Amino acid sequence: MSLLWSIVPTDSIFATEIKDTYLLRSVPAAEATMILSDVGGGMGKIERLLSTNPNDYLRPEWQPGCLVRLADFNSDSV
Repeated sequence: MSLLWSIVPTDSIFATEIKDTYLLRSVPAAEATMILSDVGGGMGKIERLLSTNPNDYLRPEWQPGCLVRLADFNSDSV
């Protein structure tokens, strides 16, 4: 058990953040799987790449944060 001695109110220290909820899609890409978030306009942002092939992580077009067209993938929601 720990004690916290502070003049700052505990509500400020242990405040919970409200995170935006957004839809993620899991899409197959070659032998990898991408986790995409919908950014509108038929585009998705790569949030995460799942692959057993180390070379997939070196592909510049598959880096997290890159935009891809959702129409290029047959996607399912996570």
